[in-house]
Amino acid sequence: MKATRLFELLDYQKKNFPLEKSFGSKLSGDWVFYSTDDMLDKSMKLASGLLDLGVKAGDKIAVVAYVNRPEWIVAEIACQYIGAVSVPLYPTISPKEYEYILNESEVSIAFVGGQDLYEKVSAAQKNTPNLKSIYTFDKTSGRDHWETVFSESNFDKVNESKKNIKPDDLTTIIYTSGTTGNPKGVMLTHTNILSVVYDTGD
Repeated sequence: MKATRLFELLDYQKKNFPLEKSFGSKLSGDWVFYSTDDMLDKSMKLASGLLDLGVKAGDKIAVVAYVNRPEWIVAEIACQYIGAVSVPLYPTISPKEYEYILNESEVSIAFVGGQDLYEKVSAAQKNTPNLKSIYTFDKTSGRDHWETVFSESNFDKVNESKKNIKPDDLTTIIYTSGTTGNPKGVMLTHTNILSVVYDTGD
């Protein structure tokens, strides 16, 4: 069956060719891999935890990291499961630019990678009243790790939510670099992105 919502691509992988090394990234110089089942499990737990935090369909969740990493995919899928909207951010922009985007998109939660990203988003948070929490993908003393959000209490609600997600629902807002003014948000649905996947996949 052809996927019509982005998260169904991982379901397709699970059904047709589950992988022990579905996604991977380097951690302290060593490769760490996640199976298809790992990715599905983490996505469910994060989606459940976001519901515990009061996240609702249409709420905005920011994600920023310097490199591609499985945690980003999990965050995206978790948002898709519950109808939240991801707002991916450039890692190289200034706290002032983060402030503008976070305010315009009304982001309530941010997931960040390592290095200086927490500091920059945290600096922007002082002037972004909607941003309540920042979670790190890397374990860092004194900061909330993203896995502290994980929960198993709402799996039934997540599964019910998945049934109600429509192909034309908004799934992400990608901001331009703002070279000719303030960054502008490009609103994309599941259909928008999947059409590109299918048109370029053959």
